[in-house]
Amino acid sequence: MLKYFPQFMSGVTLPLLTLLLLTTHRAPGDIENSSYTVPLDSAAIKYFDTPTTDPVAILKKHIDAGKVKLRWDKQFGYLPDLLRQLKISKESQVLVFSKTSFQNDNITPTTPRAIYFNDDSYVGVVQNSDVVELTSMDPKQGAIFYTFTQYGERKAPTIIRENAKCTTCHSTSRTVGVPGPLIRSVYVRPDGLPILRAGAFRTTHRSPFKQRWGGWYVTGKHPRQSHMGNAFAKEVADNTAEIDQTKNGQLLKLDKFFDTSKYLTPHSDIVALLVLEHQAHGQNLITRAGWETRLARHDQSVMDKMLKRDPGKLSSITRRRIQSAGDALIRYLLFIDEAYVRGPITGTSRFAGVYPTLNTVDAERRKLRQLKLRKRLYDLPLSPLIHSRQFDAMPKPMLDYVYKRLYDILTGKDQSEDFQLISSTHQHAVLAILRKTKKNLPGYYFK
Repeated sequence: MLKYFPQFMSGVTLPLLTLLLLTTHRAPGDIENSSYTVPLDSAAIKYFDTPTTDPVAILKKHIDAGKVKLRWDKQFGYLPDLLRQLKISKESQVLVFSKTSFQNDNITPTTPRAIYFNDDSYVGVVQNSDVVELTSMDPKQGAIFYTFTQYGERKAPTIIRENAKCTTCHSTSRTVGVPGPLIRSVYVRPDGLPILRAGAFRTTHRSPFKQRWGGWYVTGKHPRQSHMGNAFAKEVADNTAEIDQTKNGQLLKLDKFFDTSKYLTPHSDIVALLVLEHQAHGQNLITRAGWETRLARHDQSVMDKMLKRDPGKLSSITRRRIQSAGDALIRYLLFIDEAYVRGPITGTSRFAGVYPTLNTVDAERRKLRQLKLRKRLYDLPLSPLIHSRQFDAMPKPMLDYVYKRLYDILTGKDQSEDFQLISSTHQHAVLAILRKTKKNLPGYYFK
């Protein structure tokens, strides 16, 4: 570096040169496909040390203080009341039979793991286990992982925040470098073991149907579309696997696979799976956008101090880092590159009817939650994640960038090719919803 920039480096000390190299290296390119993982102990993040206000943290505080006492159910233990406390509908139930959890010993195709979720919490339940897996979204720190241990009716359950046990798998490049939920599709043997040498697919709303739901049960109707769910794979040569996607594709019941009476519902609803896949990846992108801004500003503050620069002005490197993470988030929120959804798609549970009303009584907010399930997942091309506490908690420079870019796209000022696919009707509808529902929306939205 000294060879090519002698004048720039004149008088630069070794510590400063090291910092310059580290700061430049952190400037992101393709956020979603980068192998970079944010260090959880960074001074700008302090993931394990910062107090959180996620729903499970609040519930734990209330249980520990004796303000909440969960009710015991003879068949399902504390699960029904746990879901009630977290405001999670049992209709969100989806079932995964691949051994891709730290409780692998108890997961099989005849005892699949049940997952329940709402906008900011996830509950994973394994048959024949007293441990329930919890993931809860903190507005600033992203996904926080817990175990909920049941000891029976006579002793209160305990909630413990987990660290390395969960972040080993849930804080990698597959979760865009931050702690977060991960939805994967894998090739699975009849005993539930994944054939990882054959590859795996991170599943989002961009994934083609033919790559979805390997290792998952799926109930519902989806005309003329095959997927990897409800089926087992066999290994073939060259570290590959084969799966017959024509069998068990459209199932309304799962009782031929296992005893469904041991679960809160007999469903693993296709509509719930579609929403889950969209939401999980979107939350990770919001976390990364917020964290990238905090990291960039922290790095700049060190540089500003060493170079005696004005700390009130964002440097070009900081702006680029905010732009890169912000652009990835904006594209996802607007469903750019969403996989075409043949339809109509219908589930087997009440989830499709319940989902638009969850956590909101605001009729305008519900419009973003309205499902289309034909050609695309939602009726309007803006994710309801924009109404999440997590989105609102992003640092101001990131919010400023995202709001301005969204405004330019929705008013037609941004003529980028990808965004031209959003019709003027949809642009106007989304703008109207944002004006009525978003607090602290920049004033230029109302001009």
